Amino acid sequence: MNTFKQGIMAAAVAAAFAMIAASAPVGASDTAPSHIRDGAVHAPSAAHGDLLRFLMQPVTNSEEFKGKRVAIVLTEGASAFELETTRDYFMDRGARVHILTPRPVARAYTIGLANSVPPTEVLSTLDYAGQQRLVAVTWYLDQVRPEDYDAIYVPNNLRDMQGLRTSSQAIRFLLGASAAARPIFVTGNGKTVVPGLAFALDVQSDGGALLEAVQAGKVYVGQDAYDMPKLIEVLAVSLAGQASAEAN
Repeated sequence: MNTFKQGIMAAAVAAAFAMIAASAPVGASDTAPSHIRDGAVHAPSAAHGDLLRFLMQPVTNSEEFKGKRVAIVLTEGASAFELETTRDYFMDRGARVHILTPRPVARAYTIGLANSVPPTEVLSTLDYAGQQRLVAVTWYLDQVRPEDYDAIYVPNNLRDMQGLRTSSQAIRFLLGASAAARPIFVTGNGKTVVPGLAFALDVQSDGGALLEAVQAGKVYVGQDAYDMPKLIEVLAVSLAGQASAEAN
């Protein structure tokens, strides 16, 4: 990521966190569990500084994750900050990052549908000031296989996670990823999408910690935007470990 781009991102994040107290829109039926605190309101200034330092770090190896593939699974209303931070970090370092979403129901049974045709759909994500940011979909979930990715990420949704949580395509994809022992990373209410994960984590009392749940694969959970540096660090270590294993 070049210096100009980093400067813009840092300024945008600082402004977004300053404005978050104005409350971004969320679905009344699907707010994050009450034990997950609003990071911008409750996180200490040190955490804010750590996040900005993370965003400003230079790219020292643009091919660090060359050949690796990361899937970001989302629907309308996903956190623009979490999506863009994860996408840009790994793309700047050589990974291929795909934005995946369930195929709209109205188009699910189109006669003669060619799975090889990329979607033309654009999703609306939200920043913490409630402003919309558009992102293009790479593939629908029924067009890809979870085992073709090295890691899966489900960001927090600032509007309503219900559409993804009840999607049979998303459930099949994440079950497939778990069965294939692919690491899954989630933030905020993204954890409610992973089958069997939500109830296991509801008993956790440390709202600011990065938690790990062991299933067929591993699921790593960050609570809010301030956990992004740690979450991305663990994801990077996971990809680096896979690269090392493949080299041997």
